[in-house]
Amino acid sequence: FNAAYAYNKASIFFNFGTSGAAAGVQTYYFDDLSLAAAAAPAPAPAPAPSPAPAPAAIDFDTTGVTYTLTGFGGAEDATLVADPAGGTNMVARVVRSAGAETWAGTTVSTGANQSIATIPFTTTNRSMTVRVYSPAAGVPVRLKIEEAGDPTHSVETEAVTTVANGWQTLTFNFNNPATGTAAFNAAYAYNKASIFFNFGTSGAAAGVQTYYFDDLSLAAAAAPAPAPAPAPAPAPGSSSIDFDSAGVTYTLTGFGGAEDATLAVDPTGGTNMVARVVKSAGAETWAGTTVSTGANQSIATIPFTSTNRIVTVRVYAPAAGLPVRLKVEDAGDPTHSVETESTTTTANAWQTLSFNFNNAATGTAGFNAGYTYNKISIFFNFGIAGSATGAKTYYFDDMIFVP
Repeated sequence: FNAAYAYNKASIFFNFGTSGAAAGVQTYYFDDLSLAAAAAPAPAPAPAPSPAPAPAAIDFDTTGVTYTLTGFGGAEDATLVADPAGGTNMVARVVRSAGAETWAGTTVSTGANQSIATIPFTTTNRSMTVRVYSPAAGVPVRLKIEEAGDPTHSVETEAVTTVANGWQTLTFNFNNPATGTAAFNAAYAYNKASIFFNFGTSGAAAGVQTYYFDDLSLAAAAAPAPAPAPAPAPAPGSSSIDFDSAGVTYTLTGFGGAEDATLAVDPTGGTNMVARVVKSAGAETWAGTTVSTGANQSIATIPFTSTNRIVTVRVYAPAAGLPVRLKVEDAGDPTHSVETESTTTTANAWQTLSFNFNNAATGTAGFNAGYTYNKISIFFNFGIAGSATGAKTYYFDDMIFVP
């Protein structure tokens, strides 16, 4: 490349180096030729392995980005394909073979040395979300990030699918590393990511299975929030409740045996406030807690879109395997509601659960885009009476709409 030249002509060569005699007649299409870097005067770029997408966002559809999938351990059949649910967007497909190892996985890269752009974790946000499409619910999915230049600098964590043959967004909180793996280290530059479907189960036990994934991104990048719009009472930004925003009055209303609900200091230390819920020994199966910042037990309207209807919540539970239900509704009309569930995978530690309202709980109403959802309630160990478990204490924090 010579920066002194004026490049103003472009030609494209399909199957370059192979003659028609060898390949036969072939038809190709192309579109959207664009500069790799947005047009704007800029200094010459510093040397880098290769272009990469915006930090911590991989969607398999960005023009000018080369996505590479490197499978290993029996997941070598990894490629980009059209969305299996329809549409023209591209997603990653991984076929886990019948001979797959328990640790079969796939590395995603956009640069040299199997790298991606460095993930911009912060002191308050060390989570990533990934959209996945699995053939079954209850499948453990592990996400591993590391330094592309030093494999000893890594951290791994897991989430579990709750949907079969449909898209859902899983949240991976690297503050909760998988048992037996290294802890998050803020001094490391994490710029490599690998995903492991049905981690811990061999292909011999599971048989051939096909998985899809898309949209690796930070769960909720920190950014200054705009001043809240006028509302019945001050509320944090329309997409989050963190129990620490100045000038906001947080109200917890327990019911059905969860009336002992109050704000408390984080049980793992620090000065941040969280919500504590004691589900009594006499609690109903439907005992729960409504969180509000405005009149009539309301919050700011949740800004769901046609493509994203997910809320994440950090929870601290006394056991793994507990169902947690989240319900959103119209504060002015309780018949306008939708409920969904997630399951804890960690005991006595914080983890981030993802609630996809496109997947309504059995026997409850489906999502209705015509409704205004501005009330939210959480139900710990839903479906289990307090008489069966005894009194139990739960904590939750950071209810966030994932944009």
